Amino acid sequence: MLKWWFQEDFKDTREFNFHDGQQAGILNVIYAHEVLGMATLKGLYSAVAPEVMIGSDQAVQMIGAAKNDYPKYCLKMATGTGKTWVLQALMVWQALNANRAPDNPRYTKNFLIVAPGLIVYDRLRDAFEGKRDFATSDFSRYQDLFIPPSYRDEVFRFVQGAVCPKEDIGRKVTAGGVIALSNWQALKEEGEEEGARLADGIDRYIRARLFGQPLDPFADENWRVLLVDPVTEHIMRVWARQLLEAEETATTADAEVTHRHLSEVPKLTLRESASLPVEKCIYPRLPYPSRSGGLERAFIETADRDGSVDAFCKLNEQKHGFTRLRYVKEDGLPAFYCPDFLVRCGDGIYLVETKAQGQINTPNVKRKKRAAVAWCDRINTLTPEQRGHAEWHYVLLGEQVFYDWRDKRASIRDMLEYAKLRPVDERVQAQFAF
Repeated sequence: MLKWWFQEDFKDTREFNFHDGQQAGILNVIYAHEVLGMATLKGLYSAVAPEVMIGSDQAVQMIGAAKNDYPKYCLKMATGTGKTWVLQALMVWQALNANRAPDNPRYTKNFLIVAPGLIVYDRLRDAFEGKRDFATSDFSRYQDLFIPPSYRDEVFRFVQGAVCPKEDIGRKVTAGGVIALSNWQALKEEGEEEGARLADGIDRYIRARLFGQPLDPFADENWRVLLVDPVTEHIMRVWARQLLEAEETATTADAEVTHRHLSEVPKLTLRESASLPVEKCIYPRLPYPSRSGGLERAFIETADRDGSVDAFCKLNEQKHGFTRLRYVKEDGLPAFYCPDFLVRCGDGIYLVETKAQGQINTPNVKRKKRAAVAWCDRINTLTPEQRGHAEWHYVLLGEQVFYDWRDKRASIRDMLEYAKLRPVDERVQAQFAF
């Protein structure tokens, strides 16, 4: 990318190029992030401006604050000098690297861009989406500058599928990443409103329900009991569950059905030594964990040669982001979960999680199970056309069941039908989950 952007041989062939200020901004960020490998703001100052850390105790305290414990860069550019182009170039650099190194936490395809006002917000929408269509966006109009020819289709697919304007944030499902656009005032108002409602709800819960009787936190120093770890953890668990349930209820109420395809991810990055060639998948090879991946490898081998399987895929949590499900962990905090496989057998689609026998009944596996069964249950309430004319099922497939049925020459479909979980079972189990 750097050669394409800044090497004279390439610059001479096009009409538009980055000016010196834009080039400096792009190079400084990439150098700090990739070459220096900065993880915190304090680390960056220590590496490039140590005199600031030496000269002021106040600066040391501010720079070393917990809110700065992540890579953080600031580019100072005057109005009209092309900040948006710098932003877009850095996003292309991040997204392309994230595709090639999906397990590297230093690269991402998830972006939140906050404009200082509505004028700049509208300009950002034009830059990413175009005034009329994508052909009028900056990415398309200045593609000779931003993107080498071999990467254009990849970047165009990502940007067109990932852009999310402020009114759709939290509602729109995007493919393999998101470019969320908002203006500061909208973000601030929403955060303040949600924060006030949350604080009021927790206060009322503590005063009326926490101990099964009324409690005034300010009487007789009752507030001290709220600092005891088990009490704090209990409040967190209760409210995390309530927030997640409220979000799911609200989303269900006005959600829109969006069809997603595995083919939105054109290829998977994998090692040949930890993957298998397959015929019943859109990808020519499917990966399995290099360590303790024997069960997943065996499932891939068996499914690919099984006559009852029409198609299947090993899901990639980073690239197939639209298959991630929300659940509540044992500690009460919300989290995401991506099952192992998606399998189609005739008129049935199975979301399959393979598990070592000793992990089947662990608390977090049970919680993931409830979330996945509920997700399939919601899909099955849609019309046949909306759900691919198939019934969706969740399967928690333990290694003992898999190997027993495989060794008896049972088909994958019979195996999955036997092991699938039913919503009615989950509703009964839910009484005992917490």
